[in-house]
Amino acid sequence: MAGGTLTNLAGGTLTITADVSALNVGGGDTIGNAGLLRKTTTTGTTTIGSSIAFINTGDVQVQSGTLDLAGGGSASGTFGSVGQRDAAIWGNTYTLGSASSVTGAGTVLMSSGTVTLTGNVSLSGTNIISGGTLTVNTPATMAVTNLMILSNGTLGGNAPVVVNGPFNWVNGTINNTGGVTLNGTGSLSGVGSGSMSLYGLLMNAGQLTWSGSGPNNL
Repeated sequence: MAGGTLTNLAGGTLTITADVSALNVGGGDTIGNAGLLRKTTTTGTTTIGSSIAFINTGDVQVQSGTLDLAGGGSASGTFGSVGQRDAAIWGNTYTLGSASSVTGAGTVLMSSGTVTLTGNVSLSGTNIISGGTLTVNTPATMAVTNLMILSNGTLGGNAPVVVNGPFNWVNGTINNTGGVTLNGTGSLSGVGSGSMSLYGLLMNAGQLTWSGSGPNNL
């Protein structure tokens, strides 16, 4: 893309059937989806590259493989991860508005940049924060029924986050003032001084193990 805009209008369906990607060579590009955009057939990665904003006001379904939104953007629409592989990777700066929702059984990975969530998230797959920042703000609701991993980065915001499945915290920061509630089996296992930094609220109602080494929790 070289300064252009690709738009899938309401009522349109854009189906990605190969591991193709959109790369930026000009700057100021946009891919917009107001209809149905789905990735299917193959199990690799489709990347919406850096400097390409992805604006979703419709429905995005990752039925197989990975959709990597490396260029950031915003959404008032829905994301459904019905597959068992990586469903979505948000990068750069991405804002999920109050009308948006993220659902499904795939893997959602926040690996870089800042994702601000004010919509609803209900996920039964694997959810990983590994270098980025996920900010969950009111009126958002976030419920995770399966595995959540904080291996680096930050889980912040002022809205409650409920983890009903396993929770593994090995590195990074919790700075969520709405409260992260653990109802399942959890582990805090950082290695080294300050590997896990707690500034917000972490509340355990399940079975939590604290291990690792050094003054790992500050």
